[in-house]
Amino acid sequence: MSKPRAVKPGVEISAWSDQKWVRGISHIGAVSEVATAWDAAVHVWVDLALSDDRYIIDATLRTNASPPLEEMALRLGDAIHCFRSALDSLAWSLCHLDGAAPAESTKVYFPCTPTEAKWKNAAKALDSMPEEFRERIHQMQPFNTGPGSPLQLLVDLSNQDKHRGMITGRANPSTFQIGVHTGGATGARNGITNGLRVDFLNPEMKLGDGVPFARVETSVPVDLVHEREPVGLAYFVTVGDLEYPLGDVQLGLIQLQQVMIFVREGHFPAQPPAAAPSA
Repeated sequence: MSKPRAVKPGVEISAWSDQKWVRGISHIGAVSEVATAWDAAVHVWVDLALSDDRYIIDATLRTNASPPLEEMALRLGDAIHCFRSALDSLAWSLCHLDGAAPAESTKVYFPCTPTEAKWKNAAKALDSMPEEFRERIHQMQPFNTGPGSPLQLLVDLSNQDKHRGMITGRANPSTFQIGVHTGGATGARNGITNGLRVDFLNPEMKLGDGVPFARVETSVPVDLVHEREPVGLAYFVTVGDLEYPLGDVQLGLIQLQQVMIFVREGHFPAQPPAAAPSA
């Protein structure tokens, strides 16, 4: 039994793929930094108004600026470009391993195919790549890995960024806190026992100034309520016809590193190298 062949960036193959990967990670972090900085400036908040009987608090959404969605999309596009380049660079290096050269160098790239038939056609450009590495790329194809493929996510976003205008998304009001003082009273009212009932009046969670956002009903009369509270935002990215939380998209792209390691080494980071059958 022989171990799977492994190659290291900067040793047997170019380090460029890893350098592009690291640059992509920095862009992923920049997306979050833009959102965090904007949120910290408290551009979105709720005005809270207490009813005359002191049992109901109405929250009205307020905003004085639009979220930086285009800047975030540009940073995400930069990350996608780097990750796509990292994979293509890896395929290029493997096609030139041991002094080999592909028959058509301009067609070399890291394929992402939806079917076995399309894989066979795309794999022709990898003719100079050792079969062992080509088979690993085959195993990472979306039709083999199933739903949630990070490779498919990358290709969908890359196509959207390069060929379909731009990456799009939205920001929804998400969470807010209510600071109230009840004088330590306890009680029950309208089925509420020692607590709050919150009815959201904006079911689509649209962001807009002056939009009724929520009504909070209490079990005991409120003595004092803070008149203004900041609102956190939830960010989403459009991928094809679907929307995904920004954090899920970022995590999916980060998981591409596991694809690269598997192709280079024949195992995922958390697994020890498995022995391959000897010829």
